[in-house]
Amino acid sequence: MLRFTARSVDAVGLDVTVRQGGMTLRLRAREAATSTLKSRNNGVVTFYLRELTGTVAARAGTPLPPRGAVTVTPDAIPNWLTNQPAPVRTLTLTGATASHLTACDADLIVPGPQIRVGVR
Repeated sequence: MLRFTARSVDAVGLDVTVRQGGMTLRLRAREAATSTLKSRNNGVVTFYLRELTGTVAARAGTPLPPRGAVTVTPDAIPNWLTNQPAPVRTLTLTGATASHLTACDADLIVPGPQIRVGVR
């Protein structure tokens, strides 16, 4: 598992699908709306995931030239992300997807939520 901490996480066009057994739950935010994952105690959100894929648009607030999609897993972290003179505190991803995401001590704020439940 990868472990990240953040003060908040913003997602534009949030679309989450959870499958368990024969049930599927899909949560979507209103189109083009920004959903936010924030700490409950004014600290940091700790979240765990198995894989993160997306296009890195900026590092530490500085736009980067396109590098294409990047996939980060516990076994594969790109060298250009880890070999920095100072820790990278802010990373901006576009078109990001996360696999098996778990957030601790956080609230998810979703504007205009649409929820669908299905049976496979």
